[in-house]
Amino acid sequence: MRESRNGLRPITAKQYNKELKGYLICFNQEGSLEDGIGLYAAIELEDGSVTQVDAYNVKFEDIK
Repeated sequence: MRESRNGLRPITAKQYNKELKGYLICFNQEGSLEDGIGLYAAIELEDGSVTQVDAYNVKFEDIK
């Protein structure tokens, strides 16, 4: 189990069949009720870069 860093929770996410390890910054949504709503997670990767993944691909690592 990884520890939080600067208040950010450690996560593992999948994107294009690739596993990403990093820290959750926030969840956000795009779209409208008419066009459809997408829920995403903004994450900081271990190398310091920031990316966005579908929220359903996020697994929290600080839960026992």
